[in-house]
Amino acid sequence: MDCLTGWDEFDESCYKVMTSFVHSKKLSWDNARAVCSGYGGDLVSIENEREEDFIRSLSSNFKNDLLWIGLNDRVNEGQFVWSDGTYFNSSVYSKWKIGEPSHTAGKHDCVGLKNNLWNDQPCSWVRFYICEKRKGGRILSYDSDFLEFDHRRL
Repeated sequence: MDCLTGWDEFDESCYKVMTSFVHSKKLSWDNARAVCSGYGGDLVSIENEREEDFIRSLSSNFKNDLLWIGLNDRVNEGQFVWSDGTYFNSSVYSKWKIGEPSHTAGKHDCVGLKNNLWNDQPCSWVRFYICEKRKGGRILSYDSDFLEFDHRRL
């Protein structure tokens, strides 16, 4: 078994929709990413339709909620990147909602998944989120009060 209990396996990664975590509350994009990092992963990077279909099956109970994913344009407005460093090329695969990305006042820098479509939103909004980690990766732990990580092996 390559994925932690409660995580779902697809290809070479493990995934978890974080809605019933220790924090069982919605988090900003940065704090959501910090929790995913604590598991040795990051917010999910969706590279193709097969992976999108898998994510849709995991998040079907939350399709009306916006769930944070790793896509963002925080560094350069309009130049989207995946938070884990995976290359993003919208001509290869993207799933934007009509009219998105909106770049409203330059404040919509983080992307969420809602109704199986991508939508850019302010990173400070609190949402549930989807984590992805490579199978067999290192697990970190963190202080849940401050979302600060230490790098112990569990």
